[in-house]
Amino acid sequence: MNISFKKSLVALATIASLSVTLSPVVNAADVPSGVQLAKEQVLKEGTRDYPVTMDPAKATDAASNAVLLDVYNQLVNYDDKGNIIPGDAKSWDVSPDGKTVTFHLRPGLKWSDGSPLTAHDYEFAFKRWVDPKTGSEYAYYLSLSNVVNSKEVMDGKVSPDKLGVKALDDTTLQIKLDKATPYFVSTLGIGFASPISEKNFKKWGEDYFKPEHMVSNGAFKIDQWVVNEKVVSVRNTNYWNNKKTVLDKVIYRGVPDYATQVNFYKSGDLDTTYTVPIEQYNSIKKAMPNQLHTSDILKVFYYDFNTQKAPFDNVKVRKALSYTINREALANSVIGMGSKPLYSLLPPTTSGHNQFRPAWAKEDPKALAQKAVKLLNEAGFNKEHPLEFTVLLPNKPEFKKAAQAIQSMWQSTLPVKVKLNVVEYKTWLAQRSAPSTQVAADDWYGDYNDPTTFYGLFTSTSTQNSPHFHNKEYDSLLDKAATASSDAERRKYFTEVDKVIDKTMFIAPQYSSSLPYLVKPYVKGWVNQNPLAYFYAKNVYIEKH
Repeated sequence: MNISFKKSLVALATIASLSVTLSPVVNAADVPSGVQLAKEQVLKEGTRDYPVTMDPAKATDAASNAVLLDVYNQLVNYDDKGNIIPGDAKSWDVSPDGKTVTFHLRPGLKWSDGSPLTAHDYEFAFKRWVDPKTGSEYAYYLSLSNVVNSKEVMDGKVSPDKLGVKALDDTTLQIKLDKATPYFVSTLGIGFASPISEKNFKKWGEDYFKPEHMVSNGAFKIDQWVVNEKVVSVRNTNYWNNKKTVLDKVIYRGVPDYATQVNFYKSGDLDTTYTVPIEQYNSIKKAMPNQLHTSDILKVFYYDFNTQKAPFDNVKVRKALSYTINREALANSVIGMGSKPLYSLLPPTTSGHNQFRPAWAKEDPKALAQKAVKLLNEAGFNKEHPLEFTVLLPNKPEFKKAAQAIQSMWQSTLPVKVKLNVVEYKTWLAQRSAPSTQVAADDWYGDYNDPTTFYGLFTSTSTQNSPHFHNKEYDSLLDKAATASSDAERRKYFTEVDKVIDKTMFIAPQYSSSLPYLVKPYVKGWVNQNPLAYFYAKNVYIEKH
């Protein structure tokens, strides 16, 4: 979705786990007795950007995903804490070897036009997703989730019919995996994993996704789409849980400039914002404390050290720089907004998280600074011969604010001269992994709640391995975690992974992020602590105001 989301899909490739949740809980608006509802049940939602497409197979952005989560339903959903709960699938089974997952759909599911929705529609959608003819940028999603033959279909070596997804009957969908994948079920809550009506698609083709032809299976259906302005959805009375839906309409406004989004919110043109600008956070917190909410999310910021380029191929240089980043000051004073200092790669909200804090993090800052200077001296750098290097970063306020603070920390403590190379976002994306880049500011937004969404970035085969880090021990530990027999054993391997990161210091973790956003007091059911920052309009109702 946003680039952080796009990058995180690649991390799915590495490890596996089967987290089967059979909770009876479902997403729905829960209106307490005695509450007076507003006459007009309309939500005006601010999205990260303009939605790009309503075709789940071709969507690549966070704004499109936000709409897809409302107008489609998926096999599984997330609750307000980010746990997997039943969606269209009322339950699922996992084979003893972990390589076959069987979903049992709710009986009587319907499309928004009243026609039956069956497991065959899911099979059709997934096979279309990976079909090279579709041209999906995310065709590899199922491959990275280890679905049988997904890569072969993508590469055109076998037909889509060979994909390991099959409807056994109208309410049973079976998915076969090449290997046990513990997180597999949790990946299917994304809007891109939505079903498509096979009958309707065969009738309309690509025109299926125009509002006048589109059928969907979520709590809402598309009514209007004004490109680069707004999308309007209305209640889908054929949604399986329509009786628990309260809103009649959702208006999605894409406002890429967050300061403008806040102005729209203040003027009443929006009921919620995607977030707030970092430079306005403190003033908004003071002026509207009861409307500003913060959600701890699966997002981390760190620096990549190019381990294949001198002098950053020297671990002493990497450690000296990492030791002298004051993470507490950076998170609490520089960035703020609920950020938390980070010494490992995992944010605190990660499921199965081990709070790893290396021994050096507990040392006196002055003693640690002296140790860092000594390491640089041993690497050949001193006041007469300082270490000179450039940090690449995107032209984004949070990146720049952190980089300027870290630049000051380094230059006031170490014999270094640091240049900040601020470039446009697309340029940063293209250059952060380039062999010539010395140090790159980076971030990662996990899209399923498991440590592997972060650790998987830096395996030897990962295409997102910007530090060009190759370590057999690291790879082996993650392989062992994939076949661990218990959560405790898995956490043990992850602790060892943290130790490898600390020993090699190929990245310098800085802080985990939060998502501050505004919500009108009369909008109920929107505020949550889902670390994926997924919000469902079907949970919302508008109080009389």
